[in-house]
Amino acid sequence: MKTVLLHAALVLFLVGCGKSDQEISDELHAKIRGDWYVVLEKNENILAEYAFLSFEDTLVANQYADRYSHYTIHSDTLIIDHKVPSKSLRWNIRKYKIVHIGKKWMKLVPLGKKESRQGTLDKSNDTLCLKKVHPKNTVKPTSTGFFIASTFGSIRPTYIEIKSNREIIFFEDHYENKISKKGMLTPSEYSEILRCIHSLPLNSLKERYETEVTDQCEYAITINYDNKQKHVDFYGLEGTPVELQMLFMKLYLLPTKCNLKEEEFSPDYFRKLNIGFRQKILLGLTPPIIFDKN
Repeated sequence: MKTVLLHAALVLFLVGCGKSDQEISDELHAKIRGDWYVVLEKNENILAEYAFLSFEDTLVANQYADRYSHYTIHSDTLIIDHKVPSKSLRWNIRKYKIVHIGKKWMKLVPLGKKESRQGTLDKSNDTLCLKKVHPKNTVKPTSTGFFIASTFGSIRPTYIEIKSNREIIFFEDHYENKISKKGMLTPSEYSEILRCIHSLPLNSLKERYETEVTDQCEYAITINYDNKQKHVDFYGLEGTPVELQMLFMKLYLLPTKCNLKEEEFSPDYFRKLNIGFRQKILLGLTPPIIFDKN
């Protein structure tokens, strides 16, 4: 009942302002940009579909992402198109009614039958309640490094460095198949990484996070700023701050959409920079799918 009243209030407010559907869409689109994490309320099984959502201009990513998805807003309806390539995977288009969106909170109601990662759910009245992530620091990183690998080769040992001039260096090592690339991030791509760095609670981050769950991925993030270095490594994502998970996701997916060209160099380059160089191999996610800009 509360959800219905919230929705009705939002619609009456927007209609009362005499705004067209396009004006409503544009207004909500501007408000939704940013990073949001789910606050569990009534039904944890429903809400477990997402832990967080990150909205850019026309793209959205979540913690299960191996690619970016497209999203649109039509009037007060949010449409997320995951564009799943396999018909055997049911996680595809999702529609939500935006019943509230403000500076701190957003509430979404799933429309119609909704399929989770575990199966089909018929409950359409469960509210997805998300809280917006806000900046917690204003550091100006000179470079940011990232590392991830997995046990049985499902994720190749991957290293990324991003410099303050927006240059990105990428290295992937899998047996004899070594890939090294360089490129330049666009201002918007770099600003997305900065936004995630600025959301980190830098002073309270631990040096290492480790879950008791086995067969997880090993990650490391290194941020250099103000003649300081913040190095965090973690085995699995469980128990890590959601802001750290969002930064990991952005860095992990970044090579799928930025323009990189092949250039030879050694992983020793990253070892010298203390960018998560580890001998451990791990298990977890699938390699990111290259985003089709067309």
